[in-house]
Amino acid sequence: MKFSRKYLYIIAVIIISGILLPMKVNYRVTSAGRVYSEKEWELARTEDGRITSTIKDHLLGIISAYGGREIKRGDIFDFELEGGILQKKYIKKGEKIGRLYSNDLKRLIVQLEGELAVEKAMYDVYATGEKPQTVSEAQSSLTLAKENFDIQKKLLERQKKLYEDSLIAPQDYDKALNDYEVSRINYELAQAKLTSISTGEKPEQLKLSKEKIILLENQIRGLKDRQGEMEITSPFSGILIHKKGRNAALEILANVVDTSRFIIVTPVQLKELKYVKLGQKVTLKLFNSDCEMEATIVEIDNAIQVINGKQAVYATAIMDNNNKCAEILPGILSMTVINCGELTVFEYSKRVMEGLFYR
Repeated sequence: MKFSRKYLYIIAVIIISGILLPMKVNYRVTSAGRVYSEKEWELARTEDGRITSTIKDHLLGIISAYGGREIKRGDIFDFELEGGILQKKYIKKGEKIGRLYSNDLKRLIVQLEGELAVEKAMYDVYATGEKPQTVSEAQSSLTLAKENFDIQKKLLERQKKLYEDSLIAPQDYDKALNDYEVSRINYELAQAKLTSISTGEKPEQLKLSKEKIILLENQIRGLKDRQGEMEITSPFSGILIHKKGRNAALEILANVVDTSRFIIVTPVQLKELKYVKLGQKVTLKLFNSDCEMEATIVEIDNAIQVINGKQAVYATAIMDNNNKCAEILPGILSMTVINCGELTVFEYSKRVMEGLFYR
């Protein structure tokens, strides 16, 4: 009986106040949210050796761009960060972050450049008709080139075994491979010169040699273009994030967050949802400072979730002025106050009562 009388008194006060007091009050929904950058770029290496580039759109909740480079099995490659990049607080769009180095690609370019040098030397012989060396001199050069080639071949076999047993660094094996390729190219060049001196030039060889030179130049140009594509640049301006405790399946090489615009995601209890609308203003107060910011609601989820034991949905707001608070960082928590507009005392009291009886 006392319980019923208590609520009757409250209802009576609400009715009288609503009639007698014409003033209005602001109705606010208070919660806590988390700040995100609108976009985030992550460069990573997977367990199977692929290099992935991912752009996450936190506003839409999707991955807006994804790319990957698969390194050929057995290839020796490194990712090298640009010097001093980790000491920077801010990264500009298009700024070089680092570069991928592929041993196979580098070795192939060296091999083709060697073949090009051989072919150009032979073309000069065919074009001028001159004999740059006597047969005996050419034979001596060939003998020396063959001896060096055999030595480099044996060194490579020894370095390969040491590398497979993890006894030397990849760079040492890489150097042995390059030295072997140079010796092989010199050996082939000596063979070609001896053949030219011994047999004499043929008219049709000039045309074939020219065509081969053009083909080799095109191949080298294409490989160097591909090598240039292995330079990694930031897709947008932002801050370089250093975060520990990441996913063990991914090795994060670089992580840049776009600071041009931030968003805040905050839960709204189901009982308050009908009062929250798109376009309403949200006041944010960061937990690590006294700075306040304002945002505008741009999205309200349509999926119910249980948060702290209560039914709720997430609302997303875009911050109106990102530069007002220097302390703002992606992932920081903030108190949020959603301004739901002015109400009369009667309407405000009615909402309060609805909250008391809401289950």
